[in-house]
Amino acid sequence: MSSIADRPFKHESTPNQDIQVLNWPLVQDGWRSVAYVFVTVSTGMAVYWGAQNGLTTAFAISALMISMWRFWLPVQFRLSHLGIIQTCLGRRHLYQWKTIRRCDALQNGLLILFNTDRSSLALFSSLYIGWRDQREQMLAFVENRARLPARDSNAS
Repeated sequence: MSSIADRPFKHESTPNQDIQVLNWPLVQDGWRSVAYVFVTVSTGMAVYWGAQNGLTTAFAISALMISMWRFWLPVQFRLSHLGIIQTCLGRRHLYQWKTIRRCDALQNGLLILFNTDRSSLALFSSLYIGWRDQREQMLAFVENRARLPARDSNAS
């Protein structure tokens, strides 16, 4: 992983405006979302086939649907001077810039890490924001506001 700070950006000015991104994979990801739904339904059918119990199947499907909540529900992210504001179903959560320890630029989005631990458990307390069409704007904003270089995991 190389730091994006080592490469020159194409933009000339510091970002001053908030950036808003809507992440709703069920609607925005096309065929990939069809595959997710297929796998979810197939898993439910496999549980029913193995358990032959409707209650167990309902529990398994419910657990799957709850764990995939970011897939089913639209999540709005706003990058502002305060931090990253996540809104879903009318509820807001603010992640302040001072709590962010590292940002990794992945292929399709930005991975925000809140602790410096490199273990796989650290990913459970992270935040993923899909770029959509705002990759450069988001990277510039994060580098400017969080005072951290966004690390590009796609660079060679």
